[in-house]
Amino acid sequence: MTHSFLLARCGTPRYLNNRASSIYGGSNEIQRGIMAKLVLGL
Repeated sequence: MTHSFLLARCGTPRYLNNRASSIYGGSNEIQRGIMAKLVLGL
């Protein structure tokens, strides 16, 4: 196995998890905004 293959194999799940975390963080902000509008009547 080459070094680049091992790096890709180990790095890909980490990259995908980081992307999922950023998407999840953004959806939390959207949900907070929606709730704030409902509660405050904005």
